[in-house]
Amino acid sequence: MQPQLDLIDVKVDDLVNSCQEDVEFRLPKLTWVKYMNDALIDLYDVLFIEADATLTRPEGQSYFELPKDFKQLYMVGDTTKEYQYFDIGSSKDYDYVFANASSSGTYNIFNGKLTVTGYEQTILPIKYFRKPQFLKGNVTNEKIDVPNEYIEAVRLYACAKAMLSEDETERYQSFMSLYNTKKSQLNAYANRYRPERELYWKVRR
Repeated sequence: MQPQLDLIDVKVDDLVNSCQEDVEFRLPKLTWVKYMNDALIDLYDVLFIEADATLTRPEGQSYFELPKDFKQLYMVGDTTKEYQYFDIGSSKDYDYVFANASSSGTYNIFNGKLTVTGYEQTILPIKYFRKPQFLKGNVTNEKIDVPNEYIEAVRLYACAKAMLSEDETERYQSFMSLYNTKKSQLNAYANRYRPERELYWKVRR
């Protein structure tokens, strides 16, 4: 197996070339792109990319439209408190607010809209985890839209899928075993990265 690819500013073409060296055969770039997107889907439960936004309430409405790339909400700002953020609390069996589900009652998210009980301001700052941008078509000379720590997992998963497509069962299992180990490490990494928000890593879809 080749040494791990340098994870600084990795582009899709770089990753495709690395995968082809590892599996020792070539596949169309679009096939590799599909496998990489499959990897992003499989990593969804341990993939957290921080983002922030300032929401504006539509005139005459009680809700705020969430960003298109919204995954989970973990902090809400209150402009009456000089934009200080406070954690979302919940007495239910999840510890964050996520799309198409209710919170503990103070916050409610449904169908891409956020309602905050008792909040009358028209501007609302939030911090959230966003979805990764999936790779499209032949646009492969661009950076992979995940933190560097996740790039190796994307590579291993793509290689495993390539082996499966060629009926290379043993090599598929080898790559998949490495991938599962890496995914487990990423889950631990995520919790170490934000120890004060450890409960937010309990994903419920």
